[in-house]
Amino acid sequence: MKQLSDLLREAKADAPPMRYDVGDVVALGRRRRNRRTATWAVAVAVVVATAGVALVVPRGPAAVPTPPVASPTSVAPSATGPFYNYSFRGFTVPGYRVTPSRLTLDSSLATVFKAGSSGLEQEAQASVEAYRPGVEPRIEGTVTETEPINGHRAFWNDDLLYWEYAEGLLASVGGKVSRAELRTLATAFVPGRGQPSRVAMKVGYLPAGYRLVTVSESFSGSYVELVPEAGVRTMASRPGENLTTMTIPGELAIAVTIPRDGLPNPAKLTCADKGGCRVAVGGGYRLSVNGEGMTTAELKKIARAVVAVTDPGKASTWLDADEAFPTSALLTGIK
Repeated sequence: MKQLSDLLREAKADAPPMRYDVGDVVALGRRRRNRRTATWAVAVAVVVATAGVALVVPRGPAAVPTPPVASPTSVAPSATGPFYNYSFRGFTVPGYRVTPSRLTLDSSLATVFKAGSSGLEQEAQASVEAYRPGVEPRIEGTVTETEPINGHRAFWNDDLLYWEYAEGLLASVGGKVSRAELRTLATAFVPGRGQPSRVAMKVGYLPAGYRLVTVSESFSGSYVELVPEAGVRTMASRPGENLTTMTIPGELAIAVTIPRDGLPNPAKLTCADKGGCRVAVGGGYRLSVNGEGMTTAELKKIARAVVAVTDPGKASTWLDADEAFPTSALLTGIK
């Protein structure tokens, strides 16, 4: 059996095109991610639960043209802890509500809604993204210094506001609101004490070696992404490249969402070659399973082992992500 260190050296670099539309929150996050690529400034250890061995990937220094603003001494939040917990809690500012909505290998992202909005009439106004320790976005375009935020350096990169929320840790906020409102959102941000990410399903079977790397939750439903171990290492070991799960060979997506694509919502599990599997679940939602390069038989096996919560529209019934998947699929920490 190959050691994980051997597999690390064999990580694949092929990248199929992006394929899935996963809702407003995911789209907003990807639009922001398409504007920049992630680089990693320090070595990060992604610990795979079943292997008991750290996947340590050295990263070169990130070329980030941040402005020369002095940074005061501060104590950074711990880089260890539950991997599937958000790195900050939701919060409110006058006129807006900020709700954590997407967790990935490199960041926690929250969506900003207008205060008082709810359900399908909600429209994302902005998003706040806090990068994990060791992750720095590659800054391109115009960089303009601005007044520090909560005593920490801050700068504009075109229409995005970046600031250091603790020593060496960056966050950003951008969207359709004014610059003054973006600054208000950044000022109100408090790191730490994040809640677990949650999903509207329990998954009983996954192909060997698959790891949960993305959890998205929104008013339209629940969406997760998994990739093979080699994909985890690829995502973590290629600095300066715009790698999302959809550019990783073997990517698997499972969703429990409100159908908004005009396709039928079948009462019985329906699978098609290259079309994935789908079936109606409670509350008018749909379970969808799509896997790049997987056989229809394998997708059907995965789909049959997914149990959606009775009413996905009630977020209070959702499960913590680290309790909803086989232990073999979980990443247990990053440091």
